[in-house]
Order: sequence, then structure tokens, then C-alpha cells
Amino acid sequence: MQAANSIQLAEHLDRISSRVTTELEAGAMAWRIWGEGSPLVLLHGGHGSWTHWLRNIEALSRSHRLIVPDMPGYGDSADLPAPQTLDDLAAEVSRGLDRILPEQRFHMAGFSFGSTVGSLVAGLQAHRLERFVLVGAGAALGGVPTPRPPLQKWRGLDRAERDAAHRHNLAAFMLADARGIGDDTVAIQACNAERTRLRSRQITSKGAAAAALAKAHVPLGAIWGRGDLDWPGVLDERIDILQTRDPDCRFAVLENAAHWVQYEAAEEFNTILARMLAPNWSQSEVRQQKQAAP
Repeated sequence: MQAANSIQLAEHLDRISSRVTTELEAGAMAWRIWGEGSPLVLLHGGHGSWTHWLRNIEALSRSHRLIVPDMPGYGDSADLPAPQTLDDLAAEVSRGLDRILPEQRFHMAGFSFGSTVGSLVAGLQAHRLERFVLVGAGAALGGVPTPRPPLQKWRGLDRAERDAAHRHNLAAFMLADARGIGDDTVAIQACNAERTRLRSRQITSKGAAAAALAKAHVPLGAIWGRGDLDWPGVLDERIDILQTRDPDCRFAVLENAAHWVQYEAAEEFNTILARMLAPNWSQSEVRQQKQAAP
């Protein structure tokens, strides 16, 4: 399926997944599972779903059993009861993992808002979490906030205007190279945004992830696209925050990508994440690759 566009790939991956549900107070939480091997849980970002990881599933499922939910309030999963809180969201993810992976050790990665939710889940699952990798983690780590580009509103527009707004927002924030934003990528973004009911920014405070990780005491990793960090001192500050929580935190920056790094630089991301989860890891090797990049 390497030559397939994102819509075709999503349809294919959905067909071959094993689907599991766990109970919520009003409805169910949907999980998709692929592959065999050591379990790896992937948490999507805000305005997202499991498809935030669609360019990573085939590669990572060759060595891991991937467990990928639509978190409550997103995609195929039911909503949390009001008032919705970050603690409640993390608790439901954690309870689902207790059902799907009883007593098993696992790795976890969280993208953007998923890195914040995952930081709270890490505290609840610290006794069996091998490593937690934050992908595209931002203001929830604390520190100096990076400028957020103006995004266009898409609700209430006709289809053509809506798609134009999604394309603008992808170029402004999610992806570094606007030339790579095809109609299929816009369609994935539109579907995820329009099925999102939970307002992640309303339940997340600055520094929420860092505060949770201070209590979790789990091995950490972090991956960013360079476009997420293109301000002086931001990378050093975020690494300092994470190394305060785990002095051996593993980190990597992918040069030709922005916020949605695992989608835009999928092949490089898949290689880096697999190595980051392995017992042996060379931080100096990543630095050398970075210096050699054009």
C-alpha cells in the first residue's frame, strides 16, 4: 500500500485491523489493533483520530502490537460526560488499557494533545510502562510559548471553502511543505476535525504535561519536527524540562517536517521511534545524522 493515497491507506488499514471497544459511561471507546510483538500504544492529537498515525501503522506493526484508540470525544468513540476534564480523559484511556493489556508491559507514544493525555496516563500506568515518547509536545510542557499561526475557521462553510480552510491550516501549522498537501490529506484532516467534539484547548493548561510527568517517573523520549521548534532556545528549553523528569530522556528532531511530524516524515519517524523504543540507543548517532542533513 506504499503508493496508495491517504484515503486508500486508511480504508485498507481499517479493514485489516482488529477492533475492540471498552465501556464508557455513555457508550464505548473504539480501539484498533494491528500486528504482533511488544505492545505499543499510540495516542492521537486534538482534532484527530487513529488516522493521525496512518503512515506509521504498517511499518511499526512489523515489530509491535499496535493499540490505537479514538480517544473519548473523537472519531468512533463516545463522549465523556460533562464536565469534561483532562483527568477523566486519561482515566478512561488507562481503564481501557487495563482491559486490553491486563498486566502486560507496554510502550506508549502520544502526538500533540495525545502527549498531554499520555503524560497523565503514564502516571496511572507507571508500574508497567516501558517508555513514553512525546511527539510534537508544545505548550503543555511549559516554558516560553511559541507563536501560533492564525488559523482559518471552517465551520459553516460550503465544501470548497471548508477544504480551502483546512488546506490553509495544514500549511500554517501541521506540515512544513505545502506542496505535499494533496486532496487526500485535506480529506483526512476534514474528517477528523468534523468528528471532533472534545475541545482539547479548553481542558489543557500550560505545563499540564510537565506537571504530570514530574509524578510519573517513567523513561521518556521526545520527537519533534523542526518546524515546531524554529525559535531560538525553544528546543533546549523543552529538552531541559524533559530531562528534569528523566535525565536519560531520548530525543530527536526531524529537519524536514513541522507539527504532524509522523505523517510528513513518516519513513524517518518510523525508524527513529523504533530505535528509541529499543534497549540500545545512541543519542550521538542522532546528532550526527542531524548535522549531516542537507
